[in-house]
Amino acid sequence: MKRIFFIFFATLFAIGCSNNQPQGNSTLLDAKSFSEKISRSPNAQILDVRTPEEFDKGHLQNAVNINWNSSNFVNDLTELRKGRPVFVYCLGGGRSAAAVAKLKEEGFKNVYDMKGGFMAWNAAGLPSTTQKNFKTKGLSLNDYGKLMEDSSKLVLVDFYADWCGPCKKMAPYVKKIAEEKSAILTLIKINVDDNKDLCRQLGIEAIPVFKLYKNKMMVWDNMGYIDENSLRESIEKVQ
Repeated sequence: MKRIFFIFFATLFAIGCSNNQPQGNSTLLDAKSFSEKISRSPNAQILDVRTPEEFDKGHLQNAVNINWNSSNFVNDLTELRKGRPVFVYCLGGGRSAAAVAKLKEEGFKNVYDMKGGFMAWNAAGLPSTTQKNFKTKGLSLNDYGKLMEDSSKLVLVDFYADWCGPCKKMAPYVKKIAEEKSAILTLIKINVDDNKDLCRQLGIEAIPVFKLYKNKMMVWDNMGYIDENSLRESIEKVQ
């Protein structure tokens, strides 16, 4: 009986482990591994699934832009060859994951997804058209530091993007909290698309991100969605 139970448990364990492995030929790689894999793949196809506006602000060299949010996404995939490896990325990783699933569904054999997207690529200091062809926009690290120095209040920094779903969902109550606590709190919103260098220097690889400062020192931070009550509680703890 014990032997039967052991075999049954071992089988379940093996199944559970297999479910955590990459399915088919789709692989999630960190930015450095993604770059190295591209360099070792002479027939690499690099697919940027962000919007054209995002793409124009900077992208990986030799990338093709097919907007995941476009109704023509599947039709536009005819630009790519199914027998050659495809390296997919977006800004933070969400859209690329969905795009990879669709590529597999459409019969693409070897698909690689970049964990953390273009933000992780920039944070790793890897080369892109942003660094070579586009004038740097946004705040410097020194400018960012001055925002804390110039305020006698708590400073809540909200790193967001116009395309970010969780950012949009949180925006109304973030604004409401800032207005209610205006006597003690300053809200600073930083668009990551316009501040790529700053995000790289701060190590911000995904959004949304909140950073709360008191007396020029960061006292709390959060990456990802946070509900209104939790955000309020986090601020009130350090008032």
